[in-house]
Amino acid sequence: MVRIFFWLNLTALILMPFLGNAQPYAIPDSAQVKITQNDGSGDYYFFGTRNMRVVLKNTLYRGGANNFHRKAIDPKKYNQNPLTLSAIKQLHKAGFGKAIYLYEKNFTIEYPKSRIDSLTKKGFIYECRPQWEEKEIQDFLKEMHKNINSSSTKPIYIHCWNGWHQSGLVSAVTLMQFCDLNPYQALAYWEENTDNNHKGYATVKKKILQFKKNPALTISEGKKKQICPCFSEKVMNAKRTEEIKLLEYEGDKGAEEFMEKKSIPK
Repeated sequence: MVRIFFWLNLTALILMPFLGNAQPYAIPDSAQVKITQNDGSGDYYFFGTRNMRVVLKNTLYRGGANNFHRKAIDPKKYNQNPLTLSAIKQLHKAGFGKAIYLYEKNFTIEYPKSRIDSLTKKGFIYECRPQWEEKEIQDFLKEMHKNINSSSTKPIYIHCWNGWHQSGLVSAVTLMQFCDLNPYQALAYWEENTDNNHKGYATVKKKILQFKKNPALTISEGKKKQICPCFSEKVMNAKRTEEIKLLEYEGDKGAEEFMEKKSIPK
């Protein structure tokens, strides 16, 4: 079944430009299918992103910034940076209205207020939100709830460096809130979308397992059918475990290497 979903989505990615749809790019049904790959290759409409995936169809997407695997058009840079200006232009061209950088390293250097203001005037918002404690998560979910119920809101791209960990955390709680994943399914989803880089993230995993849905932010079953993606059998079949106890032995070594340290949730 998982392979069938993969090939159906891959076929959609290939055929979409010829089907006459209003959107010039494909919308995968599966939360596991990458729109762009780890090296930045993939749908040219999203040049400048890495490991881009759908979270909520036509509403929210996740991924990384392609700073390390660069083409000639953009000189190669260190991985720990925000999106390039060319990547933002591509997102805007594809109909996105906002991107959110989930860390803060080099953001004010690359995007001083004058550049942010210039982007805003052109109709694109680029924000830096490095803190993701309970308040920040709830604020984001309220924003998403409003967007889901709006007929005019443009898609949002949330990103960290690789598109694995911090964007995965924000996506996991979003899918629990709006698409009814339970904590164990959400954890399996987070792990499955790290390209096997999921050991040593105890604090992040606890954040997912301890998340509680906000009853004030419910959406209709019809909306869920419209926006919620498909998930792999591994995610849907995830069961309750003693995960939190086991995490005490896992530690945060991986997070210290791949995430912005002060942004690791406590």
